[in-house]
Amino acid sequence: MLAAIGHDVTIVFPRYPIGTNNVKAYVRTFIWSTLIRIKNRPLIKSYSLRNDVKIRLVRNLGESALPSGDVVIASAWQTAEPISVYKRQKFKKKLYIAYDYEHFMTASKETKERIARTYRSNLTIIASSTIVKETIESQGGTVAALIPCGIDFDSFRIDIHPASRDPITIGFPVRRESFKGVADAITAANLLRSRYGERLKISAFGSHKVDLPSWITWLKYPTQCQLREFYNNNAIFFVPSHFEGWGLPGCEAMACGAALVTTDNGGCRDYAINLETALVTPPMRPDLLAKAVAELIENDDLRLSIALTGSHSIRKFNWSQSTQRLNEFIT
Repeated sequence: MLAAIGHDVTIVFPRYPIGTNNVKAYVRTFIWSTLIRIKNRPLIKSYSLRNDVKIRLVRNLGESALPSGDVVIASAWQTAEPISVYKRQKFKKKLYIAYDYEHFMTASKETKERIARTYRSNLTIIASSTIVKETIESQGGTVAALIPCGIDFDSFRIDIHPASRDPITIGFPVRRESFKGVADAITAANLLRSRYGERLKISAFGSHKVDLPSWITWLKYPTQCQLREFYNNNAIFFVPSHFEGWGLPGCEAMACGAALVTTDNGGCRDYAINLETALVTPPMRPDLLAKAVAELIENDDLRLSIALTGSHSIRKFNWSQSTQRLNEFIT
């Protein structure tokens, strides 16, 4: 979207942020970067790029490897580290868009300190959510702007009205990281299954399947079209994460008209208002997660109120607005 409004945009694609002697990492990144060089585009079907967005392949993020420009933007703490020590005035502005709340909260002591140092560096920091802003400030950093993530409302929208959905159709996301709460989700699903029996319809999606009960329908690595269908086929969507910097699946489900039940994982606080746009439960309490889902199953008025209020409220988080705010900030 920055390219669409006239910026000359280059994505710098490093094999390693700083450097590595790991042979396995070298082979893997060499194969991927070679394929990308041949195609000149990422070989990931979920994403598309305008033809005028360039990709620059580099060995690492040393200062000499980057093209000159007005602005350089680090998009993770691993890329913020090398960019923060650039000595020459190659760029007028060095920005850092921070998303890493869940990784900061679950990192080792050494890694957490590395992340915290990037928050205190000479980069101008943009936080992607309120919880990320609070985390940066708690570590002595300064946040210059808060620009939230956006939702693609052309891809995620209501196709089946919430009133037409079966209340016992329930979905949730699956990730392998323990802090994403898949164990809690399975416990909550078992509690609901014991209460409602075989008429309960539970489905999950993710890029990597974990050991799920056979009665949970699994959708692996869905396209955006398949994901929209998934959300629209569920009356209720629950997010079991312990920590989230934002929580994109919950937002997408809201946009598609599913009533959201979410843990108070941090990132959701920008859009999940208890009893208005979602039901919010404490993290690591699958019993309360199951209880909240059951409340929506048995109270259709509440489910519809949350689904419709949520789908309307979430529309304030759109990419056009976020891009406009970023454009104003960098110019």
